Amino acid sequence: MAELFIVDKKRNMKLNTLRYLDRKLGIPLCNSLYFFKKIFFRYKRIKFDRKKVKKILVIKIWGMGSIVLASPLFKNLKENFPEAEIWFLTKSGFESIYSNKFFNHTETIKLKGFLSAVWNFLKLIVKFRRNKFDLVIDLEIVSRYTALLSYLSGAKIKVGFEITGQNKDKFYDFKVLYHESKHISEMFLNTLKTLGLETVPRNPLPPVFANDTEEAFILKKYGVKKPYVVININASELAYQRRLAPEQFSLIIKNISDFFPEYSIILIGSKEETNYVGGFKNVFLPEIRNVFDLSGKTNLSELFFIISEARLVISNDSGPAHAASSFGVPLIVFFGPESPTIYAPQGGEKTIFYSRIHCSPCISVYKDKKIKCQFDAECLTGIDVGKINKKVLEYLKNNRDKNHRNNFKEI
Repeated sequence: MAELFIVDKKRNMKLNTLRYLDRKLGIPLCNSLYFFKKIFFRYKRIKFDRKKVKKILVIKIWGMGSIVLASPLFKNLKENFPEAEIWFLTKSGFESIYSNKFFNHTETIKLKGFLSAVWNFLKLIVKFRRNKFDLVIDLEIVSRYTALLSYLSGAKIKVGFEITGQNKDKFYDFKVLYHESKHISEMFLNTLKTLGLETVPRNPLPPVFANDTEEAFILKKYGVKKPYVVININASELAYQRRLAPEQFSLIIKNISDFFPEYSIILIGSKEETNYVGGFKNVFLPEIRNVFDLSGKTNLSELFFIISEARLVISNDSGPAHAASSFGVPLIVFFGPESPTIYAPQGGEKTIFYSRIHCSPCISVYKDKKIKCQFDAECLTGIDVGKINKKVLEYLKNNRDKNHRNNFKEI
Protein backbone atom coordinates (compact mmCIF):
# COMPACT_ATOMS: atom_id res chain seq x y z
CA MET A 1 0.00 0.00 0.00
CA ALA A 2 2.96 2.37 0.42
CA GLU A 3 2.94 3.34 -3.27
CA LEU A 4 -0.52 4.85 -2.90
CA PHE A 5 0.76 7.57 -0.58
CA ILE A 6 3.71 9.03 -2.54
CA VAL A 7 1.75 11.93 -4.07
CA ASP A 8 0.02 12.59 -0.76
CA LYS A 9 3.33 13.08 1.04
CA LYS A 10 4.55 15.60 -1.52
CA ARG A 11 1.39 17.69 -1.18
CA ASN A 12 1.47 17.37 2.59
CA MET A 13 5.08 18.62 2.72
CA LYS A 14 4.09 21.79 0.84
CA LEU A 15 1.22 22.48 3.21
CA ASN A 16 3.34 21.76 6.28
CA THR A 17 5.98 24.18 4.95
CA LEU A 18 3.33 26.90 4.58
CA ARG A 19 2.03 26.17 8.08
CA TYR A 20 5.55 26.32 9.50
CA LEU A 21 6.29 29.63 7.78
CA ASP A 22 2.90 31.04 8.77
CA ARG A 23 3.82 30.44 12.41
CA LYS A 24 7.58 31.11 12.40
CA LEU A 25 7.40 34.20 10.17
CA GLY A 26 3.78 35.18 10.71
CA ILE A 27 3.95 35.63 14.46
CA PRO A 28 7.04 37.93 14.50
CA LEU A 29 5.65 39.86 11.52
CA CYS A 30 2.33 40.34 13.32
CA ASN A 31 4.09 41.44 16.49
CA SER A 32 6.41 43.84 14.65
CA LEU A 33 3.62 45.39 12.61
CA TYR A 34 1.45 45.76 15.69
CA PHE A 35 4.33 47.44 17.55
CA PHE A 36 4.78 49.84 14.63
CA LYS A 37 1.04 50.50 14.58
CA LYS A 38 0.97 51.29 18.32
CA ILE A 39 3.84 53.78 18.07
CA PHE A 40 2.93 55.65 14.89
CA PHE A 41 -0.85 55.45 14.80
CA ARG A 42 -3.00 56.84 17.56
CA TYR A 43 -5.65 54.43 18.80
CA LYS A 44 -9.10 55.41 17.66
CA ARG A 45 -12.28 53.55 18.61
CA ILE A 46 -13.90 52.31 15.41
CA LYS A 47 -17.64 52.68 15.00
CA PHE A 48 -19.49 50.57 12.47
CA ASP A 49 -22.00 52.33 10.23
CA ARG A 50 -23.71 49.93 7.83
CA LYS A 51 -24.89 52.80 5.63
CA LYS A 52 -21.29 53.56 4.69
CA VAL A 53 -20.49 50.00 3.56
CA LYS A 54 -20.40 49.93 -0.24
CA LYS A 55 -17.60 47.44 -0.88
CA ILE A 56 -16.91 44.20 1.03
CA LEU A 57 -14.15 41.58 0.89
CA VAL A 58 -14.68 38.09 2.32
CA ILE A 59 -11.60 35.87 2.77
CA LYS A 60 -11.85 32.06 2.95
CA ILE A 61 -8.91 30.36 1.28
CA TRP A 62 -8.83 26.79 2.58
CA GLY A 63 -11.41 24.01 2.64
CA MET A 64 -14.22 23.30 0.18
CA GLY A 65 -16.35 22.02 3.05
CA SER A 66 -15.71 25.14 5.10
CA ILE A 67 -16.81 27.31 2.18
CA VAL A 68 -20.08 25.34 1.96
CA LEU A 69 -20.54 25.75 5.72
CA ALA A 70 -19.95 29.50 5.30
CA SER A 71 -22.81 29.82 2.78
CA PRO A 72 -25.36 30.87 5.46
CA LEU A 73 -23.02 33.79 6.21
CA PHE A 74 -22.75 34.64 2.49
CA LYS A 75 -26.55 34.65 2.18
CA ASN A 76 -26.99 36.83 5.28
CA LEU A 77 -24.26 39.19 4.10
CA LYS A 78 -26.05 39.64 0.78
CA GLU A 79 -29.33 40.28 2.59
CA ASN A 80 -27.79 42.86 4.91
CA PHE A 81 -25.98 44.65 2.07
CA PRO A 82 -28.08 44.11 -1.09
CA GLU A 83 -26.52 47.08 -2.90
CA ALA A 84 -22.90 46.49 -1.85
CA GLU A 85 -20.20 45.13 -4.15
CA ILE A 86 -18.99 41.90 -2.54
CA TRP A 87 -15.61 40.32 -3.37
CA PHE A 88 -14.46 36.83 -2.38
CA LEU A 89 -10.84 35.68 -1.98
CA THR A 90 -10.30 31.92 -2.10
CA LYS A 91 -7.89 29.22 -3.22
CA SER A 92 -7.62 28.68 -6.96
CA GLY A 93 -10.13 26.00 -7.96
CA PHE A 94 -12.76 26.93 -5.38
CA GLU A 95 -14.10 29.98 -7.25
CA SER A 96 -16.82 27.92 -8.95
CA ILE A 97 -18.35 26.52 -5.74
CA TYR A 98 -20.84 29.38 -5.59
CA SER A 99 -19.73 31.22 -8.73
CA ASN A 100 -21.56 34.58 -8.79
CA LYS A 101 -24.41 33.45 -6.52
CA PHE A 102 -23.26 35.65 -3.63
CA PHE A 103 -20.30 37.59 -5.02
CA ASN A 104 -19.79 40.29 -7.62
CA HIS A 105 -16.16 39.32 -8.06
CA THR A 106 -13.99 36.37 -7.00
CA GLU A 107 -10.24 36.68 -6.59
CA THR A 108 -8.17 33.49 -6.44
CA ILE A 109 -4.80 32.74 -4.93
CA LYS A 110 -2.30 29.96 -5.67
CA LEU A 111 -0.19 28.85 -2.72
CA LYS A 112 2.33 26.47 -4.29
CA GLY A 113 5.16 27.37 -1.95
CA PHE A 114 6.86 30.14 -0.02
CA LEU A 115 7.80 32.35 -2.98
CA SER A 116 4.38 32.09 -4.63
CA ALA A 117 2.71 32.88 -1.30
CA VAL A 118 4.82 36.03 -0.87
CA TRP A 119 4.35 37.15 -4.48
CA ASN A 120 0.58 36.64 -4.32
CA PHE A 121 0.48 38.45 -0.99
CA LEU A 122 2.16 41.54 -2.42
CA LYS A 123 -0.02 41.57 -5.54
CA LEU A 124 -3.20 41.24 -3.49
CA ILE A 125 -2.25 44.08 -1.15
CA VAL A 126 -1.77 46.41 -4.11
CA LYS A 127 -5.07 45.34 -5.70
CA PHE A 128 -7.07 45.55 -2.46
CA ARG A 129 -5.72 48.98 -1.52
CA ARG A 130 -6.64 50.28 -4.96
CA ASN A 131 -10.20 49.01 -4.53
CA LYS A 132 -10.70 50.70 -1.14
CA PHE A 133 -12.86 48.23 0.74
CA ASP A 134 -15.13 49.42 3.50
CA LEU A 135 -15.31 46.03 5.22
CA VAL A 136 -13.12 42.92 5.27
CA ILE A 137 -14.30 39.66 6.88
CA ASP A 138 -11.50 37.13 7.43
CA LEU A 139 -12.99 33.63 7.90
CA GLU A 140 -9.65 31.83 8.29
CA ILE A 141 -9.27 30.54 11.83
CA VAL A 142 -5.51 30.19 12.34
CA SER A 143 -3.88 32.00 9.42
CA ARG A 144 -1.56 34.91 10.20
CA TYR A 145 -1.20 35.29 6.42
CA THR A 146 -4.85 36.37 6.00
CA ALA A 147 -4.75 38.50 9.17
CA LEU A 148 -1.84 40.52 7.73
CA LEU A 149 -3.59 40.66 4.37
CA SER A 150 -6.77 41.97 6.02
CA TYR A 151 -4.89 44.71 7.87
CA LEU A 152 -2.72 45.79 4.95
CA SER A 153 -5.71 45.82 2.59
CA GLY A 154 -6.49 49.28 3.94
CA ALA A 155 -10.11 48.40 4.64
CA LYS A 156 -11.91 50.72 7.06
CA ILE A 157 -13.39 47.87 9.12
CA LYS A 158 -11.73 44.49 9.66
CA VAL A 159 -13.45 41.48 11.26
CA GLY A 160 -11.83 38.18 12.24
CA PHE A 161 -11.39 35.49 14.89
CA GLU A 162 -9.81 35.86 18.29
CA ILE A 163 -7.90 32.74 19.40
CA THR A 164 -5.57 32.56 22.37
CA GLY A 165 -1.91 32.30 21.35
CA GLN A 166 -2.42 32.77 17.61
CA ASN A 167 -1.16 36.41 17.53
CA LYS A 168 -3.50 37.42 14.72
CA ASP A 169 -6.55 39.08 16.28
CA LYS A 170 -4.79 42.36 17.17
CA PHE A 171 -5.36 43.61 13.60
CA TYR A 172 -9.14 43.26 13.66
CA ASP A 173 -11.47 46.07 14.66
CA PHE A 174 -14.25 43.65 15.56
CA LYS A 175 -13.46 40.17 16.88
CA VAL A 176 -15.32 36.87 17.13
CA LEU A 177 -14.24 34.60 19.96
CA TYR A 178 -13.49 31.09 18.69
CA HIS A 179 -15.35 28.37 20.64
CA GLU A 180 -14.57 24.65 20.25
CA SER A 181 -18.05 23.97 21.64
CA LYS A 182 -19.81 25.77 18.75
CA HIS A 183 -20.37 24.74 15.16
CA ILE A 184 -18.27 26.60 12.62
CA SER A 185 -21.35 27.80 10.69
CA GLU A 186 -22.55 29.55 13.83
CA MET A 187 -19.13 31.11 14.37
CA PHE A 188 -19.05 32.34 10.77
CA LEU A 189 -22.44 34.01 11.32
CA ASN A 190 -21.05 35.66 14.44
CA THR A 191 -18.79 37.79 12.22
CA LEU A 192 -21.97 39.67 11.28
CA LYS A 193 -23.47 39.60 14.77
CA THR A 194 -20.35 41.24 16.21
CA LEU A 195 -21.15 44.20 13.91
CA GLY A 196 -24.66 44.40 15.36
CA LEU A 197 -26.29 42.98 12.22
CA GLU A 198 -29.30 40.68 12.21
CA THR A 199 -28.83 37.14 10.89
CA VAL A 200 -31.16 34.29 9.97
CA PRO A 201 -29.87 30.80 10.90
CA ARG A 202 -30.17 28.40 7.97
CA ASN A 203 -28.61 25.23 6.64
CA PRO A 204 -25.78 25.50 4.08
CA LEU A 205 -26.90 26.27 0.55
CA PRO A 206 -26.11 23.87 -2.30
CA PRO A 207 -23.17 24.64 -4.58
CA VAL A 208 -23.70 25.72 -8.17
CA PHE A 209 -23.61 23.57 -11.30
CA ALA A 210 -24.51 24.60 -14.85
CA ASN A 211 -27.54 22.49 -15.83
CA ASP A 212 -28.65 18.89 -15.72
CA THR A 213 -28.34 18.26 -19.47
CA GLU A 214 -24.74 19.42 -19.73
CA GLU A 215 -23.57 17.81 -16.51
CA ALA A 216 -25.36 14.48 -17.12
CA PHE A 217 -23.05 13.98 -20.12
CA ILE A 218 -20.25 13.01 -17.73
CA LEU A 219 -22.26 9.98 -16.54
CA LYS A 220 -23.00 8.88 -20.10
CA LYS A 221 -19.39 9.41 -21.14
CA TYR A 222 -18.09 6.89 -18.58
CA GLY A 223 -21.02 4.47 -18.82
CA VAL A 224 -22.45 5.15 -15.36
CA LYS A 225 -26.09 4.15 -14.99
CA LYS A 226 -28.56 5.23 -12.31
CA PRO A 227 -29.18 4.58 -9.51
CA TYR A 228 -25.75 5.06 -8.02
CA VAL A 229 -23.85 5.56 -4.78
CA VAL A 230 -21.01 8.08 -4.48
CA ILE A 231 -17.97 7.07 -2.43
CA ASN A 232 -15.32 9.58 -1.32
CA ILE A 233 -12.30 7.77 0.10
CA ASN A 234 -10.25 10.99 0.17
CA ALA A 235 -9.56 13.84 2.54
CA SER A 236 -7.76 17.00 1.48
CA GLU A 237 -4.15 17.83 2.27
CA LEU A 238 -5.37 19.85 5.26
CA ALA A 239 -5.45 16.52 7.13
CA TYR A 240 -5.01 13.21 5.29
CA GLN A 241 -5.43 11.46 8.63
CA ARG A 242 -9.21 11.96 8.30
CA ARG A 243 -9.37 9.05 5.82
CA LEU A 244 -11.03 5.79 6.76
CA ALA A 245 -8.66 2.91 5.96
CA PRO A 246 -8.81 1.56 2.37
CA GLU A 247 -9.50 -1.93 3.77
CA GLN A 248 -12.63 -0.62 5.51
CA PHE A 249 -13.87 1.18 2.40
CA SER A 250 -13.33 -1.95 0.30
CA LEU A 251 -15.59 -3.98 2.61
CA ILE A 252 -18.30 -1.31 2.36
CA ILE A 253 -18.15 -1.26 -1.44
CA LYS A 254 -18.15 -5.06 -1.77
CA ASN A 255 -21.18 -5.20 0.51
CA ILE A 256 -23.09 -2.73 -1.69
CA SER A 257 -22.11 -4.64 -4.83
CA ASP A 258 -23.25 -7.95 -3.32
CA PHE A 259 -26.64 -6.78 -2.03
CA PHE A 260 -27.43 -4.10 -4.66
CA PRO A 261 -25.79 -5.22 -7.93
CA GLU A 262 -28.10 -2.87 -9.88
CA TYR A 263 -26.38 0.14 -8.27
CA SER A 264 -23.40 1.83 -9.89
CA ILE A 265 -20.68 2.82 -7.41
CA ILE A 266 -18.81 6.03 -8.24
CA LEU A 267 -15.41 6.80 -6.74
CA ILE A 268 -14.71 10.54 -6.79
CA GLY A 269 -11.60 12.65 -6.26
CA SER A 270 -9.58 15.55 -7.58
CA LYS A 271 -6.75 15.31 -10.13
CA GLU A 272 -4.27 15.21 -7.25
CA GLU A 273 -6.15 12.24 -5.76
CA THR A 274 -6.23 10.17 -8.96
CA ASN A 275 -3.27 7.97 -8.01
CA TYR A 276 -4.70 7.22 -4.58
CA VAL A 277 -8.19 6.40 -5.86
CA GLY A 278 -6.93 4.45 -8.89
CA GLY A 279 -4.51 2.50 -6.73
CA PHE A 280 -7.30 1.71 -4.26
CA LYS A 281 -9.55 0.38 -7.03
CA ASN A 282 -6.80 -1.71 -8.62
CA VAL A 283 -5.64 -3.24 -5.33
CA PHE A 284 -8.97 -3.86 -3.59
CA LEU A 285 -11.67 -3.94 -6.28
CA PRO A 286 -10.09 -5.34 -9.47
CA GLU A 287 -13.02 -7.61 -10.36
CA ILE A 288 -16.05 -5.51 -9.37
CA ARG A 289 -17.52 -4.25 -12.63
CA ASN A 290 -20.06 -1.77 -11.27
CA VAL A 291 -17.35 0.45 -9.68
CA PHE A 292 -16.46 3.55 -11.71
CA ASP A 293 -13.38 5.64 -10.95
CA LEU A 294 -14.19 9.26 -11.89
CA SER A 295 -11.37 10.80 -9.86
CA GLY A 296 -9.67 13.57 -11.81
CA LYS A 297 -12.27 13.29 -14.60
CA THR A 298 -14.77 15.89 -13.40
CA ASN A 299 -14.68 19.60 -12.71
CA LEU A 300 -16.40 20.92 -9.58
CA SER A 301 -19.64 21.68 -11.42
CA GLU A 302 -19.85 18.09 -12.70
CA LEU A 303 -18.91 16.73 -9.29
CA PHE A 304 -21.72 18.66 -7.61
CA PHE A 305 -24.22 17.38 -10.18
CA ILE A 306 -23.10 13.78 -9.60
CA ILE A 307 -23.42 14.20 -5.84
CA SER A 308 -26.85 15.85 -6.12
CA GLU A 309 -28.25 12.87 -8.07
CA ALA A 310 -26.85 10.13 -5.82
CA ARG A 311 -29.04 7.81 -3.75
CA LEU A 312 -26.39 7.85 -1.03
CA VAL A 313 -23.00 9.49 -0.41
CA ILE A 314 -20.42 7.77 1.80
CA SER A 315 -17.52 10.03 2.68
CA ASN A 316 -14.73 10.93 5.00
CA ASP A 317 -14.96 14.26 6.80
CA SER A 318 -14.30 16.47 3.76
CA GLY A 319 -15.88 18.81 1.19
CA PRO A 320 -18.05 16.30 -0.75
CA ALA A 321 -19.80 15.32 2.49
CA HIS A 322 -20.88 18.92 3.07
CA ALA A 323 -21.97 19.29 -0.56
CA ALA A 324 -24.13 16.15 -0.26
CA SER A 325 -25.71 17.41 2.94
CA SER A 326 -26.50 20.78 1.35
CA PHE A 327 -28.36 18.97 -1.47
CA GLY A 328 -30.31 16.87 1.01
CA VAL A 329 -28.74 13.63 -0.25
CA PRO A 330 -28.55 10.87 2.41
CA LEU A 331 -25.05 10.83 3.83
CA ILE A 332 -22.82 8.54 5.86
CA VAL A 333 -19.72 10.38 7.09
CA PHE A 334 -16.74 9.35 9.20
CA PHE A 335 -15.11 11.55 11.84
CA GLY A 336 -11.96 10.78 13.81
CA PRO A 337 -9.23 13.43 14.18
CA GLU A 338 -11.69 16.30 13.70
CA SER A 339 -14.67 17.15 15.89
CA PRO A 340 -18.22 16.77 14.53
CA THR A 341 -19.24 19.32 17.15
CA ILE A 342 -17.46 21.93 15.01
CA TYR A 343 -17.61 20.47 11.49
CA ALA A 344 -20.58 18.10 11.24
CA PRO A 345 -22.49 18.48 7.94
CA GLN A 346 -25.63 20.55 8.38
CA GLY A 347 -28.96 19.64 6.80
CA GLY A 348 -30.27 16.52 5.11
CA GLU A 349 -30.51 12.94 6.34
CA LYS A 350 -27.18 11.77 7.70
CA THR A 351 -25.42 9.32 9.96
CA ILE A 352 -22.12 10.30 11.59
CA PHE A 353 -19.74 7.57 12.71
CA TYR A 354 -17.47 8.89 15.46
CA SER A 355 -15.67 6.71 18.02
CA ARG A 356 -15.07 9.35 20.72
CA ILE A 357 -11.92 7.59 21.94
CA HIS A 358 -9.63 9.17 24.53
CA CYS A 359 -7.41 11.08 22.06
CA SER A 360 -10.09 12.28 19.64
CA PRO A 361 -10.46 14.93 18.38
CA CYS A 362 -6.77 15.73 17.99
CA ILE A 363 -6.99 18.50 15.37
CA SER A 364 -6.69 21.75 17.26
CA VAL A 365 -6.48 25.38 16.17
CA TYR A 366 -4.05 25.86 19.06
CA LYS A 367 -1.60 23.57 17.24
CA ASP A 368 -2.23 25.06 13.78
CA LYS A 369 -4.35 21.96 12.99
CA LYS A 370 -1.28 19.73 12.68
CA ILE A 371 -1.66 16.07 13.63
CA LYS A 372 0.88 13.70 15.16
CA CYS A 373 -1.02 10.47 15.67
CA GLN A 374 0.54 8.04 18.17
CA PHE A 375 -2.27 5.48 18.11
CA ASP A 376 -2.37 4.25 14.47
CA ALA A 377 -5.58 6.15 13.63
CA GLU A 378 -7.54 4.13 16.17
CA CYS A 379 -10.32 6.71 16.05
CA LEU A 380 -11.10 5.55 12.48
CA THR A 381 -9.82 1.97 12.35
CA GLY A 382 -11.94 1.27 15.42
CA ILE A 383 -15.19 2.08 13.61
CA ASP A 384 -17.20 -1.13 13.18
CA VAL A 385 -17.61 -1.85 9.44
CA GLY A 386 -20.51 -4.17 10.26
CA LYS A 387 -22.45 -1.25 11.70
CA ILE A 388 -21.58 0.89 8.67
CA ASN A 389 -22.82 -1.81 6.28
CA LYS A 390 -26.04 -2.19 8.23
CA LYS A 391 -26.72 1.54 7.91
CA VAL A 392 -25.79 1.52 4.20
CA LEU A 393 -28.28 -1.26 3.47
CA GLU A 394 -30.94 0.55 5.46
CA TYR A 395 -30.47 3.75 3.43
CA LEU A 396 -30.42 1.99 0.07
CA LYS A 397 -33.57 -0.03 0.79
CA ASN A 398 -35.43 3.16 1.73
CA ASN A 399 -34.13 5.33 -1.10
CA ARG A 400 -34.47 3.21 -4.23
CA ASP A 401 -36.83 5.61 -6.04
CA LYS A 402 -36.15 8.98 -4.41
CA ASN A 403 -34.62 12.09 -5.95
CA HIS A 404 -33.57 14.09 -2.91
CA ARG A 405 -32.47 17.15 -4.83
CA ASN A 406 -36.07 17.75 -5.96
CA ASN A 407 -37.09 18.01 -2.31
CA PHE A 408 -34.52 20.67 -1.47
CA LYS A 409 -35.85 24.15 -0.83
CA GLU A 410 -33.56 27.12 -0.44
CA ILE A 411 -34.43 29.26 2.56
